[in-house]
Amino acid sequence: MFVKDSGIEVLGSMLELKAGPSVLARMVSNPVSVKKATFRRKIIRGLKDQKQENWAELARLEALCNNYFDSIDATTSTETLHKDAIGQLSFQGEPFQALNQIPFFLFIMAMFKIYAVPAMALVMPLFAFILPYFLIRYVYNLPIPIDKYIEIMKTMWFGKDQSWIQVGLFVFSMIQGIIQPIQNALHYRTTDSVVCEVGTAIIHLKQRIDHLRARLTTPFRLTTVLDAFPVDDPRRCFMMVFENRLILKEVFENLASLELLWKLSHSDEFKEVTFHKGFGPYLKIEGLQDMTIDPSIRVKSSVLLTPTSHHCLVTGPNGGGKSSSMRAVLQSVIMAQTFGIACVDSMSLRPFRTIVSGLNIHDTPGKKSMFEAEVRFAAGLLKARQGNTLVLYDELFHSTNPPDCIRTARIFLNRLWSMETVASFVSTHVFELVEEAPPQIQRLCVKASWAEKRLRFSYKLDEGVCKVSSVYTILKREGLLLSAKNNVVTLF
Repeated sequence: MFVKDSGIEVLGSMLELKAGPSVLARMVSNPVSVKKATFRRKIIRGLKDQKQENWAELARLEALCNNYFDSIDATTSTETLHKDAIGQLSFQGEPFQALNQIPFFLFIMAMFKIYAVPAMALVMPLFAFILPYFLIRYVYNLPIPIDKYIEIMKTMWFGKDQSWIQVGLFVFSMIQGIIQPIQNALHYRTTDSVVCEVGTAIIHLKQRIDHLRARLTTPFRLTTVLDAFPVDDPRRCFMMVFENRLILKEVFENLASLELLWKLSHSDEFKEVTFHKGFGPYLKIEGLQDMTIDPSIRVKSSVLLTPTSHHCLVTGPNGGGKSSSMRAVLQSVIMAQTFGIACVDSMSLRPFRTIVSGLNIHDTPGKKSMFEAEVRFAAGLLKARQGNTLVLYDELFHSTNPPDCIRTARIFLNRLWSMETVASFVSTHVFELVEEAPPQIQRLCVKASWAEKRLRFSYKLDEGVCKVSSVYTILKREGLLLSAKNNVVTLF
């Protein structure tokens, strides 16, 4: 859930990734291995001096292959149709399937069915007329006049009466016997052209991987599943993938991972982070920023959590940037513990073993109310955990009435703040909770102030408490305001 809350999928558009988002989502889904993060950072560091690869061409090859094989798997009927078509130009099932790996055997079969069979159909009537005469006259040495032979053949083909109906049926059957193989050959030719196109794309993929392997000086492990593929036989390459679709999945995931790391290395927005050992949470970020916001309007902030001060209450008006700041923290930690880099000016931390996000808690219509969902989330994150834990909770228990909100929040916060290995960012509009919090709890806010009858937002996370309300601005903007005097909203 924390990956979705972070909005980190925006990384795909930031880096203009050609690969699908699935690889990015998979890589950031479990950002708790510092060993993996430092390994990836080492790769990123090594890729900085490498010339950019033609990722657009690799994306084109991926799309070509996936479009074909996805169409096969679309429905059971399409899968059967494709298998029947491919089965006409290859060997299916055991033990004959092994014949597909004989060099150029599929090429010979394709040429035979596409060209030899229709050619034989065209000349078959001529052979059927001439061959018997050749056998009688020259093999068996039986003298027979040509006119007598023709008369015998006419009787055999058109019948004794030789009526127009019999002649028409014979001619129709003969033409049908010629046309049918030609129609089949045209269908086989179309199928073979698709097989060759996809097979050629697979060969180009193999060549690209070989080229990358020769260029790379980093420890990134390129896949080897295509190493045994022949570069001179696209039909064999196609069949090797057709019989094992997981090959392409591994290839494209491997290349997508490389593209992601490569483009991260060539982006100036990301900086290497420093990992620290020790007990208790530690997080220091300079240049904290939300990647989902356009770079031209981002406002950077700073955060410092220490083992003696690692819980925060965040205040500020609606639309002031509380959620964005907390989302930026989540993004930075995920990036740091996945790639060893983050979209910051500088960052150091003790890695978090668990990340818990309550930035977007939703109800379950007909089953669980919003407040019930919030309580379940809060109860779940208070369970005993091993190692450092990062908790982000936006709009604390805002879905219930104020007295119950305060009562529930006190119970939750007292237990949360007693946890020595938990670092937390909790936002709230209930200033009573902030005022009665212990002194070691950090008060952070996104400041706002009135200037020239307009509410000005800083969008920057600072120390302190901000009690400025943006309700007047929002009501006015949405047309709900009835009257206003001296920036105080009056509804009745």
